[in-house]
Amino acid sequence: MDTSALFNFLLNNLDCPVHFSWQAIIDILKSLVYYHNNETGFVIYDFRPLVDFGGGFFFQNTIGSRFIDQEVLHQISNLQDFQNIPKLFLFSTSCSGITFYGIVEQLVIRCPLCDRIKLVSQTCQGTIAFGKQNEQLQNNMVEGLNN
Repeated sequence: MDTSALFNFLLNNLDCPVHFSWQAIIDILKSLVYYHNNETGFVIYDFRPLVDFGGGFFFQNTIGSRFIDQEVLHQISNLQDFQNIPKLFLFSTSCSGITFYGIVEQLVIRCPLCDRIKLVSQTCQGTIAFGKQNEQLQNNMVEGLNN
């Protein structure tokens, strides 16, 4: 799985479309933003509080703001501006029985499914959810976050 092209785009190239093979998807009904790789079927959810799609189009991510500590995020943002600290992190969790991946802006978050504290890693390993599993995972995630 090559996430480097997607991460490079998210950090640097907001005024052009997502790199080939990746597709940015906004599910308005579920209030989810995610990126789908058309070649592999791999899905990465975007939990950043404010997602910039370029061209003046922003999505305020209320799901992500429910489990991201805003005070910590502000402190990390200040550090990232003055030090060479990455601005995006990839986390994975398998607490629902299916491994899913999400993009966040801080190293430590609460899992959106089980509410446990997770330490984020910049690399990911594990199984990949495809097709119907992705749809079921989205439904489970939205239900879990609404409870």
